Amino acid sequence: MIHEFRRFVRGIERGVWMAILGVAIAVLICLAISAQPAVITPEQLQPTLNAAATQQNVPYASLASGLTSTPIQAILTQAGPTLALEGLAEVHQYAASASADSQRGQVDWSAVQAAGPPNTINCGDSRTAYATLNPNGKGVLTLAFPQLVVPTHIYIHQSFNPGFIQHVNVRDLYGQEHTVYTTTPAPIAACPYTLGIDIPNADFAGNTVIVYLDQTTSAGGWDEIDAAELDGTRYN
Repeated sequence: MIHEFRRFVRGIERGVWMAILGVAIAVLICLAISAQPAVITPEQLQPTLNAAATQQNVPYASLASGLTSTPIQAILTQAGPTLALEGLAEVHQYAASASADSQRGQVDWSAVQAAGPPNTINCGDSRTAYATLNPNGKGVLTLAFPQLVVPTHIYIHQSFNPGFIQHVNVRDLYGQEHTVYTTTPAPIAACPYTLGIDIPNADFAGNTVIVYLDQTTSAGGWDEIDAAELDGTRYN
């Protein structure tokens, strides 16, 4: 029987084989196309975005849980969730990520230590807070928050040698910076110390806070920042 099958195969003309091969390739192409993920339209995505903004589906592994959880870098700080909403309007949130033009370490004393809620309990030089590379230098700490808001308040938690934040800006959704606080740096006796900034009647929306440090007149070294909170009205 095997010999007969071989004779049968040899008897098939080359053109027939080419036709069979073409059909097989066409079938494979159709299967590959059907296996590709469908394009997600804005209409399909909007319910997920709406749920994320209102925390309706936080318990599920979805876009909402991604927006409302501390990012993987901030796990190093043992930080908790970074975003809390009251109803659909008032937002209270800690930074979800942070970067700096100068930092004392890659993990300890790095910019990411300023992400998430405060986790440095006592006043002191602590690796769980952000510090510039030079204890008597300047630094720019950029904090990104999960929710776009019309800002009303900023709270900056300083856990060591507070008082050397020179000014604070909020970057709006067009990239423009608005100065919401400025002062002459000087030591503050209270430690830890939370700098509270009121922003009345803001006419812009943003989710990025930029903190400018000037420690050139500091006799005690680093002004260390443990966390920052941005409050405001959710921007629609």
